[in-house]
Amino acid sequence: MSLRPLAALLLALSSCGTQYADPVLAPAPDAGVSHECADWHTESECAGDTAHGCSVQPNELGCHLKDPNCAPWQCASGDPFVRRIGASLMLRDQPFRFVGANAWGVAWSGCSYGAFSNQDAALEEVFADLSDMRVQALRIWAFQSFAGPAGNDYSTLEAVVRYARAAGVRLIFVLENMQDSCTKGTRNDSWFQSGYQQPYGGYALSFPDYVQGLVAHFRNESTVLGWEIMHEAGGGDAPAMLAFFTQMSTLVRKTDGNHLIILGTNNGDTPGTSTDGSPSPFSTLQALDTVDAVDTQDFGSPDTPVTASELTNMAQSQGKPCFVGASAVSISDTSAAVFSQRGSRVSAKIDGVLDAGFVGFLAYAYTPRWQTPGFDFDGRNEEPLSGPNGVLASFAARVRAP
Repeated sequence: MSLRPLAALLLALSSCGTQYADPVLAPAPDAGVSHECADWHTESECAGDTAHGCSVQPNELGCHLKDPNCAPWQCASGDPFVRRIGASLMLRDQPFRFVGANAWGVAWSGCSYGAFSNQDAALEEVFADLSDMRVQALRIWAFQSFAGPAGNDYSTLEAVVRYARAAGVRLIFVLENMQDSCTKGTRNDSWFQSGYQQPYGGYALSFPDYVQGLVAHFRNESTVLGWEIMHEAGGGDAPAMLAFFTQMSTLVRKTDGNHLIILGTNNGDTPGTSTDGSPSPFSTLQALDTVDAVDTQDFGSPDTPVTASELTNMAQSQGKPCFVGASAVSISDTSAAVFSQRGSRVSAKIDGVLDAGFVGFLAYAYTPRWQTPGFDFDGRNEEPLSGPNGVLASFAARVRAP
């Protein structure tokens, strides 16, 4: 994760604003909800009611999937996908903003939570906590390491989707990691130049082949909010990075016209993503027509909220939706005072981001039953970020459409 100071973060936000006209998507002509859809009780019945435009969608307000009273999904009409309209996100003709978290071990087979014996047990606890918080989004790893030896086994990701749908949580799938955490091989200039085009790190598939298969498999799944091509991508070769993201974002768009596309660069830490220059490499990347939203991160200056005025002053030019994809305040021990202080600091950061007009905020990192104090949080009773009356629940309620 990047630990750059606040000033670097603000520079990275320079492509967010309000003047961009989306060349791809237009508002749905009729996004009203048909109540007849609620009559159906099986997925096939719901999807078969084309007369009312019914489809299986995530619950509006989530529930615990293992609760016998929990509906695992809702059948509703209207466009079930979150769309970009200019600098905003929309869902069924209503503005869509989100508060949520990152959780890296939920897809299990490539990188799991040691406190649980199997994925189902982990998912039950993770999404019960997220449901209680009423959050709208979760960003997860979806690397080839989670897709079996042949790179096309999506069963563990399908399990995540099933729990998320009941919990009312939409998922951002991150497709590769700049670091070696939970993935294989090394991402460097050589990889961005050509290495990604063939199998790497012992994987069966090249990166484009893996991405195309995964995206095609989930392209009609409304529980997916978007595809984030990389996590904290960076490098020294700006032309190679531009060519890589152009190819990959175009591939995703051709394969799937339903979901948002996010690049997932770092905040300008390397020459290939630098915010220096006019246009800068960072703004050139984010200006691609195939990019729907800009993801930034904030791990620095825990005592200083990212204020609305600071972010607004830097938000200009591209006019695409911007969100904070990872923000955290570390704790050094488990005392009540330290937990409370973190809750206040994170609350101030979310407040500043939302007041600045950002479409979302994802806290880093939900890790159930963590052991060592740090950036992690979970649903334990003493954690002010979580729970039905916690910090994230409060802001999730604030951004939820009426």
